[in-house]
Amino acid sequence: MKDKLITAIKIYTEIAFPQRDMPEKIKNVVERLEQSKESELFNYDFFERVDENVFALRLGNIFYPHMKLVVKIEENDLLFNVDTHDSPERIPPNIPGYDKFKKVIEFNRRIKSDIMEKLYPATRSRIRKENDNGVIVFLDDEDYILNIFKNLSQCLGLKVKTYKSGKKLLNDIEKEELSPSVCFVDIMMPEISGYDFVSKLRKKRLKRFPVIFTTGVNPAKLKKDLCDDYLLKPVSLKEIEGKLKKFKLL
Repeated sequence: MKDKLITAIKIYTEIAFPQRDMPEKIKNVVERLEQSKESELFNYDFFERVDENVFALRLGNIFYPHMKLVVKIEENDLLFNVDTHDSPERIPPNIPGYDKFKKVIEFNRRIKSDIMEKLYPATRSRIRKENDNGVIVFLDDEDYILNIFKNLSQCLGLKVKTYKSGKKLLNDIEKEELSPSVCFVDIMMPEISGYDFVSKLRKKRLKRFPVIFTTGVNPAKLKKDLCDDYLLKPVSLKEIEGKLKKFKLL
């Protein structure tokens, strides 16, 4: 696990700080990790605990110091995500200077996409025969996340449909062109947020299936009344399987 964590930090740094040497702060983190035992990896004060088995490392990027590498311990493995520090509570569009900050958000998301694509290069799906449990829908605005979700779910032999637009998904459900068995929904999306998507489902009386938020938002700040359950990114096959079993879809 130690080698995988250090490799992930180095990948993050190469993309977040292009054409620069590794910042001294990050270099010190790597050196301390290299000298640590496996059992001590997450005991250092530079890790922020997000949840029981989820930690964040504030590494920043060339323009923005608060972006984080998120690490989830999954049995004897590590999963990674990037927190761009742009939850709705933190940056509502009505705050002064939002237009300038929006450019930072867009830059952070491009950096995040490049990091995640290098951490999780596209792989072929291990597709098994589909079952008849209906369609599992994933809503996220980032292609690499949708590819990960699709590959994981197809490993379970599931019918999967992915959407980048909450408006399009809402329209397809409303017109009865799609009847999801469950919907995994990202919260931070440019058109309409995951919160707005669920609120519209309720208003139109279309929420007839479980909604599971897939997010990097701190669980303490999550609007849990709008969902049936949630998963913290990065999401594993085991976690998707567990939620589907919970709602009797497997």
